[in-house]
Amino acid sequence: MRESLEDGWREIIDGYLDRILDAGFDGVYLDIIDAYEFFGLEGEMPERDDAAIEMLRLVGHIAARARAERPGFLVFPQNGPGILDVLTNIGRALYLQTVDGIGAEDSFYFGDDDEDNPLTVQSDAVRLLREFRDAGRLVLAVDYLTEGAKVADFCVRARAEGFVPTVTVRALDRMPAACPSG
Repeated sequence: MRESLEDGWREIIDGYLDRILDAGFDGVYLDIIDAYEFFGLEGEMPERDDAAIEMLRLVGHIAARARAERPGFLVFPQNGPGILDVLTNIGRALYLQTVDGIGAEDSFYFGDDDEDNPLTVQSDAVRLLREFRDAGRLVLAVDYLTEGAKVADFCVRARAEGFVPTVTVRALDRMPAACPSG
């Protein structure tokens, strides 16, 4: 029998969440939310037809538990906007109500290089990020760029979508570059 959140992971997750709350953090930025894709019907390990629902439950648990102790606690998944296309309409609405926003990497300049990939707009991702934006959720767009023209273009594109642009390097070993004004 497969373990569910209630069967074992809750204790681990709650332990980490307690430490986060005790340290005084106001929110979490949840990486690898898109792991449901790996285990879902079209993933490399397709044995979990409920992987997206389980991810919704996990994010919902984290949000509810943290907000019970600290109202206004922020929950931001990183990547994985495609969960909206996998969930039912009810699940989709619940996910959008649960999260405060989303961080999205490489939505405009996508490729195999660590930085300065060519402009390759991820149309499906941008479409889904618009749904977050339209639901009143903050969209943090992060592209890994160093070339001035690409930085400026990305910032214009992200702002035009109503996203908050951030330009940095994938190693995250320096402060992000400021987007040009305007």
